[in-house]
Amino acid sequence: MDIISLRLPVLLITVIINTFLAIVVLKNDSKNATNRIFAILSVVTGLWLIDLYISVNPTYVQHGLLWVRLSIFLAALQVALFFLLAHTLPNRKLLLKKKQLVYLVLATLAIMLLTLSPFAFTEVNIDANDQVKASSGPAFGLFAVFAISLSCATVYTLLRKLWSARGHARAQYRYVVYGLIVMLGLLISTVLIPIALFKYSGFVVFAPLYTIIFLGFTTFAIIKHQLFDIRRVIARSVAYLLLVTTFVVTYTISVLMISYFVFNNGHIDAGQHITYILLTLLFTPTVYWLKKSFDRVTNRLFFHDAYDAQDFLDQLNEVLVSTIETDTLLSQSAQLIGRTIKSEFCLFSIKATNGKPQRIISDASTDKLNLKEAELLQECMPMGLANVLVADKVPDDCPRVREFMRKNDVGAFARLANTSQMSGAGYGYLVLGVKKSGNPYSQQDIKTMEIMTDELTIAIQNALRFEEIEKFNIKLEREVEAATRKLHKTNENLKLLDETKDEFISLASHQLRTPLTSVKGYVSMVLEGDAGKISPLQHKLLNQAFISSQRMVYLISDLLNVSRLRTGKFIIEPMACNLAEIVDSEVKQLVETARLRELELIYDKPEQFSQYMLDETKLRQVIMNFIDNAIYYTPAGGHITIHVADKPQSIEFTVVDTGLGVPRHEQHRLFAKFYRAGNAKRARPDGTGLGLFMAKKVVIAHGGAIIFRSQEGKGSTFGFSFAKQKLEPVPEKSSSTR
Repeated sequence: MDIISLRLPVLLITVIINTFLAIVVLKNDSKNATNRIFAILSVVTGLWLIDLYISVNPTYVQHGLLWVRLSIFLAALQVALFFLLAHTLPNRKLLLKKKQLVYLVLATLAIMLLTLSPFAFTEVNIDANDQVKASSGPAFGLFAVFAISLSCATVYTLLRKLWSARGHARAQYRYVVYGLIVMLGLLISTVLIPIALFKYSGFVVFAPLYTIIFLGFTTFAIIKHQLFDIRRVIARSVAYLLLVTTFVVTYTISVLMISYFVFNNGHIDAGQHITYILLTLLFTPTVYWLKKSFDRVTNRLFFHDAYDAQDFLDQLNEVLVSTIETDTLLSQSAQLIGRTIKSEFCLFSIKATNGKPQRIISDASTDKLNLKEAELLQECMPMGLANVLVADKVPDDCPRVREFMRKNDVGAFARLANTSQMSGAGYGYLVLGVKKSGNPYSQQDIKTMEIMTDELTIAIQNALRFEEIEKFNIKLEREVEAATRKLHKTNENLKLLDETKDEFISLASHQLRTPLTSVKGYVSMVLEGDAGKISPLQHKLLNQAFISSQRMVYLISDLLNVSRLRTGKFIIEPMACNLAEIVDSEVKQLVETARLRELELIYDKPEQFSQYMLDETKLRQVIMNFIDNAIYYTPAGGHITIHVADKPQSIEFTVVDTGLGVPRHEQHRLFAKFYRAGNAKRARPDGTGLGLFMAKKVVIAHGGAIIFRSQEGKGSTFGFSFAKQKLEPVPEKSSSTR
C-alpha cells in the first residue's frame, strides 16, 4: 500500500481529531477568545482538508476548478485565524488593537474574494499520470505573499511570547510553536512555493500529514501541559473508548467462538438466543470493573497527581469538626491538603486577632514564608483578584504578585474570607507551593480549592471566635464578680425608680385623659351644631382638632396599657360587639384626614355581620392605629382599602395600602416596643413606636393572630384574625346583629 492510497484514512483521522478538539475546547469554555478561535480554526482546517482531497481527486475533475479555488479560499481564512490565535494565547482575550483588527479583516476578505475569481486559478486538467493539475493565475501570487507574510508574523508573535513566558506557559508555547513552524514550513515550501513558481501541485496530497504534525504537537501540549485545560476530558474519552472497545471485542469473539464450536447448524434457534442472553448477563457485571481499571490506567498516563475531590473534601470536613483549637485545626488541615494536592508545601497565614498576633501555621514540612513575607503578601495583593489564584493565571497588571509567587515558589494561594469580607484580606491566606510533579494547578484543583476555602473560612472564623471568647471569659470572670456586687446595689435602686416611673406614667395618663375627654367632648358638641352653626372652614379645623385629641386619647391608653403590662394588670374586658360597626365608626373619623392627604379611603361595610365577645375599647385603638399608619405612610395619590370578613372559621380585619412598605431586614423587629423602621422615622418623626407593639399585645390577648405583609416601596397589609372557636360565645340576649 503506497502513501497516496493512505490519503483517505489519514484525512478521516485528521478531520475527526480536529472536530473532536473543536467540540471539547469550545464546550470547556465557550466565552474564552482563545477557545473560540481554536474551535473555528479546527473546523476550517477540517473543511480545507476535505476540499484538498476532492480537488486532487480525478473523480471530481468536472468541478475541479471550484474545489481548487475553495481550497485557497479556506487557506486564506486559516492563515488569518492562526494569526488571531497567536494574539490570544495565553491571555484568553484578543490583544489586537481595533485598527489592526479592521485591517486584518479587510485584507483577509479581499484575498478570499480574489481567490474565488479566475485570477487565482484559470483551469484544471488531468495529466498523463492521471494527476489533477491546476493552472494558477496572477492573483495566486498575491495570495502567496499574504499567506507567507501573515504566517511569518504569526510565528514571530509566538516566538516573542515564548521568549517572555515562564513555567508551564512556556512549555505550552514551545510545542505549539514547534508544530506550527513545521506545518507552515512544509506547506509553504512544498505546496505554496511550487504552485506559485513552478505550477507544480504534486505535494498537495501530503497536506493532511503536515496537519497531523501540528495536531500531534498540540495534543501533546494538551496532555502534558494542560493547554486549554481539557486533559481530563481527553483522559476520560480514552478511558471510555478503551472500555467500549474491550467490551465489544471480547463479546464479539465470545459469540463467534460459541457460534463456531457449539452451534454449527447455520441458523439461530431458541437455544442460541438464550445462550447469547446469558452471555450478555455474564459480561455486564464486568463493565464497572473494566471502567475502574481504565480510569486508573488513564490517571497514571495523564494525571500523576490525581485525587478524588469528594473523598478529599470529606476527609477535610472530618478534620474541621474534630477540634476548635486554631493551631491544631490548621496544622492538620495543612498536612491533609499538601498530601492530597501534592504540593511542595502548604501553610496558613492568619491575621492578628484580639487574642493573638499574626501567625504562620504550616504542615511542618517547610519553613517557607515568614511573618514579614506574609505581610508582604497581604500588601501586594490587589483586592479585586479572584479568591483563588494560581501562578500561571496571574494578570499582567499584577507584577508584584507574580514576582512574589516566583520568588517564594508559590504555586497557588486562596484568600480566606466570607461574603462580607470580599473587599479585604479576610482572616488570612492559604498558601500552596508548586506541585511536586511539576504540573500546573488544574481546573479541578481550582474548583476544589474554592469549595475548600469556603469550609476553611467558616472553621477559622469559629476557631478565632472561640479564642476571643476564651480570652474574654477570663477577663469577664474577674469583671463579673466586681460588677455583680455593683449590680445588686444598682438593681435595688432601679426597682425603686421603675416603680416610681410606673406610678408617674399611670398618674400622668389618668390626669391627662380627664381634660382630653372634656376637650374631645366639647369639640364634638361644636361639630354637631350644639353651639350654633359653624362655617365649613371652622368645621374642617375643629374636625382635625377632634381627630388629634382622639389620637392623644389612644396614645395615653397605650401608655397606660404598657404600664399595666409591666404590673400584670393588663386584662381583656370582652363585651358583645359588631366588628364591622366598630371599623365603620373609626373610618368615618379618618375620612377627612385621608381626603386632605389626597388619599382614597375605601371601606365596603358588610351588610350583615355577627356579634362576638371582644374588648371594644382596645380593639378601637388597634383599628385606629392600623388605619392611621396607612394614611400617614402612603404618599398622595395612593389608596387604602379596608376589609372586614366573617369567614366560616374566623373573622378578619385588614388594612391594605400602597405606601412606603417596610424594608425586609427590619420586618422581624417591627412589633417590638418603641421600635420604628428607618423609612417610617423619616416620614413621621413624631411617632412613639408603641402602636404596633400594643396592637399585637391586644390581638394575642384575644387569642388572635396578627396579619402582616409588606414590600418596600409597594405597600403593606396590617390586620388581625380571630378564630371563632377561641372567642367567648355571645349571650343569647345580645346575639342579634346590628
